Amino acid sequence: MAVTRDIRDLIDSQKLGSLQVATVGLCMCIGVLDGFDLQAIGFLAPPMADSLHLDIRAFGPVFAASLFGLMLGTLVMGPVGDRWGRKRSLVAAIVLFSLLALATPLATSLTELEILRFVTGIGLGACAPNVFALAAETVPRRMRRTATCLVSAALPAGVVVAAGVAAWMMPRWGWPSVFYLGGALPLALAAIIAVVMPDSLLFSGTNGASQPQLHALARRLWPALRLDSAIQLFATRETVAQGSVLELFRDGRAFVTLMLWLTFAMNLLIIYFIVSWMPTILRATGLPPSAGLVAVTAFGIAGIVGSIVQGPLITRYPAHWVMLVQFALYIVIAVLFPALADSMAMVALFAFAIGCTVQSIQAGLNAFASGFYPTAIRSTGVGWGQGIGRLGSVVGPLLGGVAIAAGWTPAQIFIAGVVPAVVAGLAVLAIAWRQAGEARAGVAMGSTGG
Repeated sequence: MAVTRDIRDLIDSQKLGSLQVATVGLCMCIGVLDGFDLQAIGFLAPPMADSLHLDIRAFGPVFAASLFGLMLGTLVMGPVGDRWGRKRSLVAAIVLFSLLALATPLATSLTELEILRFVTGIGLGACAPNVFALAAETVPRRMRRTATCLVSAALPAGVVVAAGVAAWMMPRWGWPSVFYLGGALPLALAAIIAVVMPDSLLFSGTNGASQPQLHALARRLWPALRLDSAIQLFATRETVAQGSVLELFRDGRAFVTLMLWLTFAMNLLIIYFIVSWMPTILRATGLPPSAGLVAVTAFGIAGIVGSIVQGPLITRYPAHWVMLVQFALYIVIAVLFPALADSMAMVALFAFAIGCTVQSIQAGLNAFASGFYPTAIRSTGVGWGQGIGRLGSVVGPLLGGVAIAAGWTPAQIFIAGVVPAVVAGLAVLAIAWRQAGEARAGVAMGSTGG
């Protein structure tokens, strides 16, 4: 007689296996290389401009092309990951941005460079929703938020690595060597993923994989697991169309989806506003040019630390309240920054504190979205949240430029930067209020036998 076993319960009941750890580790490696390839051009733009005989100011469209490609990649490849599967989508995306990174030094004009960076951005953006979905589905529910926050920490780690690698390689082998490394390493990683990384057992179960396939995959994940051939593994069929953006607005998900999009956009607006204009703002306060480098470095390191810490925090405490506290802390720090950051040490301290708050929030949003949406639209939900949020990454630097051109003081600019934090905080509060109301309604229905 056949015995059925729910795949979700199976994953949650097992100890964390070495292959699960390896899968999350590979997702983190993807995040590091993703951050590396996205940010490297920022460090390499001056020598690239010299090589192509261009004014560095002409590189604005190149940076914009990367960001628009990134946005398109997250929007398009989120749904594709929910249809094709996480692993196949990841390998395709990695190969795409690897090849384009290798081709970047071959560009002979600004137009060619814009096209190459746009398509590279598509590949980079395509990775993000799938790595978060895969990390969330690989580990037990109790570790889901920690796993997704670890992957979030890998992205700022890639930025820090890009800065160090570019500074070391450029004087020795020139700027093209950085792109060659940024293309070769992901290609090697794609080969490792194709061989080592297992498919998502939960995704396979919800997509009609055969029992022999599910049993073989389960034994790969937990070699000591005893699975009799009579045991039928299953994942409850979700009444959700795979990879459909419209499903993000059905079955009561519309309000939370819109509030998530707003929070993603406001938080990325803050992050890119800070990264883009921090050096300029600090120089306006009378600090030396090196203060900007110190601030951006401290901000990047804080992103790694904050994202790692965020996982245990939002596992132990409600994610909404953790992020609300972090928005409140950011507001206080941003208001005090211009008045108190009067030395290198204080600049580093305040930049680190700001990085810890806003980048921890970003990790929390990725984790929340990964857990909120059903398996069939998980990659779509994460991808569209990040993709819509990328509008903030475009608007943030533009608003900062307008404020500086208008002659605003550093204090006025930082106070203006509080506005998106207030908007995002209200959106998070609205999600908390909505979900608390749904929980009360569920309890009420249960008490009346509904």
